[in-house]
This record gives sequence, C-alpha cells and structure tokens, in this order.
Amino acid sequence: YESSVNEKTHPVSDLDMINIFWLYTKKPVTYTNSGIRITVGGETRDYEVHGNDGLSDRKFQRQHFGRRFKVQYDPADFKSIRLYTEDGRFIATAEPKLAIHRAIQDQTEGERAYIAAELKADEEARIERQAEARAIEHEHGTAPELHGLRRPKMAGMNRGRDATERDIERKMRKYARLPIPDNGKDVGKMISQAIYDPQTGEIEFDEYRMAAKL
Repeated sequence: YESSVNEKTHPVSDLDMINIFWLYTKKPVTYTNSGIRITVGGETRDYEVHGNDGLSDRKFQRQHFGRRFKVQYDPADFKSIRLYTEDGRFIATAEPKLAIHRAIQDQTEGERAYIAAELKADEEARIERQAEARAIEHEHGTAPELHGLRRPKMAGMNRGRDATERDIERKMRKYARLPIPDNGKDVGKMISQAIYDPQTGEIEFDEYRMAAKL
C-alpha cells in the first residue's frame, strides 16, 4: 500500500491545508488604528498587517481603517491570520503585534529601537498625508498660498518645522505637477524659484512656491 502511487491524485498545497483545516471567526472583525483583535476560546489576540520593514503597514491601515474582515485562523497555531472581505476575497495576512513594556525601565534595547522606528514611520505617514492633501488643494486652486495667504507649518515633528516643510514639498511633486507657464513674466518667476543641486548637478523648480507668486 505504501509503495503504490495513484497518478490521478493532486498534491496538497499549503493553501489546500489552510482551506481544509483553518477556521473562521464567528463574526467579521473591524480593522482599527491599533490593528485587528480576535477572541478565540476566550483568549484575545491582537494582530496587524506589517510592511516589508517589519513595522505597521500604515498604507494598509489608511486604506482599510474601519473595514470589517472575515478572519481565518489556524486553531493549532496563531502565528498569523488571514483577512478576507465579507464576500470572501483575500486581502492580507496579519501577524501578532509586538508586546512592548509600558515602563521605560523595563524596555529592552530592541523594544526601544522598535518604538523609535515606529515614531519615525508615524512622522513619515503624517508628511505623506499632508503632501497628498496639499497637492489636491493645488489641483483645485484652494491652497491658501495660491491666494496670498500663509499656511501654518506642521507642529509636533521631531525634525523641526522647516525641515518638515521641505520634506512635504519634495513629496508633493510625486502627486502633482503644475503646468509650465506660457508667458515670459511667469517663466521668469519660475526661473527665480530654480534650485541647483550641487550633488547631482540637476536643476529643480519649486513649483508650489512659484505658483504662489503667479
């Protein structure tokens, strides 16, 4: 029996094993800014979707905040769970959240490094959202600087307000590009906003400051 082979059988894949043995939570679960929490057998477990850097995937969090998922889990091993839309479409795999000691004196070096990385990622996410929002404002002509007003600088950033504004302006370029002026006067204003990068030898135009002067 053990030496016989049925050539008509199909090999069982990892996905087959998941579909055969994994279970679903009784009800869909909401993904929040803290991740997703499930309760199985009276025990509560917290998970979140991670990015390639091992930190919380903030893009996923923005896109799916408040969304309800069907959660599939392995009753014999809770090292990961699978998230599905309520109509059964697979979205992502979530992993357990890292438990951090609340008291600073109890935190390990690795925990402190993880906290610092998370805080930095939070700042980057804030800058990304701000850049995206400002690009939309410029696209629709509602940005305050386009009407002779001064926009307040972002506060609460470790890198400082001026450095934060420079980061926002750089990121805005990937969301929108303003058209090249078609008259000499405005072209002159554009040239006055040219920035020479001595490291690359390239010339960039600060489109958003230039637009504020048009």
